[in-house]
Amino acid sequence: MVKIAAFLLIIIEILDGCTSRSGNQKPFSSFERSKHHPIESDKPAIDFFEGALLGNGGMGVVVTTRPDGIVIYFGHNNVWDIRVAENHRKEIGTFDYVFNRVKSIPDTLSLLTDDPWYREYSSMAAENYGKPYPRPFPCGSVLLGFDLRNAELLGHKLDISNGLCEVYLLTSEGKKIKLQLFTDMIEDKLWMRLVDDNDNLVSNIFDRVRVMPDPSTPPEFPSYRSDEDLTEGILSFHQVLPYQEPDKYDPVKGHPKDKAFRLTSRVSSSLEKTTRINWDGNPERMRNLEGSFMQKENFVGSVSIEEGLNSKVSQALSVSEPISNAGFVASFDSSTLVWKEYWEKSGVVLDDDLLEKIWYHN
Repeated sequence: MVKIAAFLLIIIEILDGCTSRSGNQKPFSSFERSKHHPIESDKPAIDFFEGALLGNGGMGVVVTTRPDGIVIYFGHNNVWDIRVAENHRKEIGTFDYVFNRVKSIPDTLSLLTDDPWYREYSSMAAENYGKPYPRPFPCGSVLLGFDLRNAELLGHKLDISNGLCEVYLLTSEGKKIKLQLFTDMIEDKLWMRLVDDNDNLVSNIFDRVRVMPDPSTPPEFPSYRSDEDLTEGILSFHQVLPYQEPDKYDPVKGHPKDKAFRLTSRVSSSLEKTTRINWDGNPERMRNLEGSFMQKENFVGSVSIEEGLNSKVSQALSVSEPISNAGFVASFDSSTLVWKEYWEKSGVVLDDDLLEKIWYHN
């Protein structure tokens, strides 16, 4: 009865023009209402499934936080390991063939698998499903690292009204700052900037940025190609996704139907290769797809994904306009309009706060 009453209330709110509970006929804004239900964490969210979820319907992002850095994972609905196993195509037959063979199995058997043909056919037909492909393919991750002596990570908040994630940090001077992140709703791009409570840019506390191709990349894939333009603050890699299975695929020649993607990270500072401390506590020279910041005035950055046929995805870096706070603001404003349009069709007001929260989170 409680659920029925709740959903009746939803219908009534819609039919009544979504007036407020107070009865003052103030127009209801589901965009503003959704702001009441942020998703928050008051500690580092180290695990992938604890991170903040961002996305635009194509590109998906998970923002995880740890005591010494922020790791952002990327994926895309169109980026897959597209290989398909098609063994035993002739033996599998048609539906009519299978149904007729099953009908001919004596009903005196206790189990269908007691029939030799059925047992062998089931094993043969299932063979292709034992392959690790096709499957969604991760697009890599980006690490923003900082020195524990300079900053402490406090937690994060995701505003579901506009998709803005804020990661909260406390500097060694006792100043609270935040890293703001959101996905552009038109382009496959994540924007980032470091600001104070009034959204003014602050000095950069990050020491290094690193782009990491996914470690689950199959060894038979063509090796990813890394590209860097340290002066422009760009770290990027290009990964081919083979069309054919390993025994049929020539990684040197490739295939016209190969897919590919390119992940590109760009920051507002030039980068340089320096020495950092590795997991063993020893100094180590930075390798490919990693750099330290040459300027510390502020931090603005973006990470973009380009995907499609390998023949269409950029084979080399293309340097566009420099990353700027103005670009961040313009993208956020246009993306917010998309969110407002969405919430206009999706908002409710419920007397049960928990049920309302569940509605908005779902």
